Amino acid sequence: MSVIGHKSVLEKLNHLLATDTVGHAYLFVGPHHVGKTTVAQMFATALVNGKKQCPAPQAHTDIYVVEPENVVTKSGARRTKSIGVETVRTVTTYAAQTPLAGVRRVIIIASADKLTIAAQNALLKTLEEPAEHTVIILTTAYEGQLLETVRSRAQRIALLPVSDNEIAAVVEKCIHDKARRDMVISAAHGCPGIALAIIRDKKMLAWYDEIIKYAHDMPQMTDAQKIACAEKLAADGESARTAIVTWMHIWRRSLDKKSDSERRSRMQWLESAHEALTVLNTMQVNTRLTLEHLLFKIK
Repeated sequence: MSVIGHKSVLEKLNHLLATDTVGHAYLFVGPHHVGKTTVAQMFATALVNGKKQCPAPQAHTDIYVVEPENVVTKSGARRTKSIGVETVRTVTTYAAQTPLAGVRRVIIIASADKLTIAAQNALLKTLEEPAEHTVIILTTAYEGQLLETVRSRAQRIALLPVSDNEIAAVVEKCIHDKARRDMVISAAHGCPGIALAIIRDKKMLAWYDEIIKYAHDMPQMTDAQKIACAEKLAADGESARTAIVTWMHIWRRSLDKKSDSERRSRMQWLESAHEALTVLNTMQVNTRLTLEHLLFKIK
């Protein structure tokens, strides 16, 4: 497994390794599927093996990865479970132990925003005063859902969306049809993991085809069609957020090609989409109603 993009981030991490200035806790921040966990695993591999540069990620007995569990509800919707206190207690126990075979122990908590408030509080002492040989890496797409006390105890590493050219270099090897290739690059909106998932999964490819069609057809859709669209996407909260992010990316990319009046309209769409995304990310709300509210604003 290799990472696409993030040259400056890898250079920073390699400098920490080469100068032996590694901290005890890091917070990797960036959009879903941008490569946070891959980079974290590369860094962890270097840390446990005493390397001076990040190699390809490898499994190691001294690397402990925590990820939230994905479940399917009775209604068929997908949901990501929270990470609770019991899991954090396991983490703190592991963090206090000496390495079995490596130079350090590394704990990666992926999607750390899924930590409950109680779990975040239980993690604080370990984040502030971990064992000398332990490094903790948190990753999140929703930094604001972490307590300030958690964020302040970790060094922040931002992973920004990568360029379309970097994604295109990978997509072109797998998809030869230009129209389909452009669709995948557009749908990825700077997140290589999305492009790779679309390439590998025909169902996801079809899903993104539909989402991109919505982005273009939305102003002409009837109220009934918008309600049906909202109901369909609301079945999975994560898919709803992904759809909104994809629409925002498509609308933003089209700004330069529009007249002044169309550009103003697109900017209003982007503002409404950003508001909807913020609501879905920070509040316990009805996803379907939030989507309907957004869709009815796109005219």
